[in-house]
Amino acid sequence: MLAAREPWAVPRIDLREVDYHQGELPGPVDVVFMSNIIHSEGEAANAALIAKCFRALGEGGLLIIKDHIMDDELVEPAAGAVFALYLLLTTPGRDYSFGEVSRWLRAAGFNQIRMETLPNPPFTSSIVSARKS
Repeated sequence: MLAAREPWAVPRIDLREVDYHQGELPGPVDVVFMSNIIHSEGEAANAALIAKCFRALGEGGLLIIKDHIMDDELVEPAAGAVFALYLLLTTPGRDYSFGEVSRWLRAAGFNQIRMETLPNPPFTSSIVSARKS
């Protein structure tokens, strides 16, 4: 949590550290931001995590996922495809397509699902956002 006396603290933002593997996420919150998480988890774990995010968000809340988001053939962006090889050796996860992520989001109850590719270079990731409404 941010303390108001911290020079970098923003009074309207309350950051919460959570272990998303353990129990429910605290809520209700306005925004959940996940950065480079879904590629480390399998499909069932990601679907469950996105459902947890939905339950933690208040009405109109926003989920933001930053990760390597692949095309439907799972070959572009090229950096994501190469990274996926590493993931196959070290995690239960992989890089997922926008279609796969969208299915998890819709199944959890999200709508207004969008993807924005971050500038490349320097980034090789995208942002997927979805609303609870």
